[in-house]
Amino acid sequence: MPGGYSMAATQNKTAVFGSSATFPRGGRSLANAGMQQMTPRPGQAQGPHASITTSGQFQDCEQSFKFWVSGSEAGRRSLWQAWDAIDYNGNGIVSLAEIDKWVVETYPKLNNKSALMRAYKSSDLDKDSYVNKREFPVLLRNVIYFNKVWTVFEAMDTDADRRLAFPEFRQ
Repeated sequence: MPGGYSMAATQNKTAVFGSSATFPRGGRSLANAGMQQMTPRPGQAQGPHASITTSGQFQDCEQSFKFWVSGSEAGRRSLWQAWDAIDYNGNGIVSLAEIDKWVVETYPKLNNKSALMRAYKSSDLDKDSYVNKREFPVLLRNVIYFNKVWTVFEAMDTDADRRLAFPEFRQ
């Protein structure tokens, strides 16, 4: 995949969305729309440096987002209320500016422009430069994921040059 991480190029859609992911057409469930990959599962290998963590700083947001895609009626209602809030002009698609405004006002803990840009680009599965309602659960997962990645990266980048030298990587 040239150019970095791209879910659209992934051959195995189950790996991206999860085995029980379905979308709003025909009243099907949104259970686990990609959210199962947000946190390590018990027994998963944590790598040699498991001490590098985000210290649970995004846990409350992550739990909210997981509830929204849980498949429950209350979760689905909350998910679409959040969609209505982010899509404030009601055109059925959201731009990076709308996503940024929603994150700043609703989840300031997730307000990291670099992580938000990567989440936005990775969530635009049809590559039309917008996130639509079907892609919204994927956006939620990616906002958490890229904030966690950025937090770990910043902890490793001890000289704050936004590059990892081999000694920084090795530690």
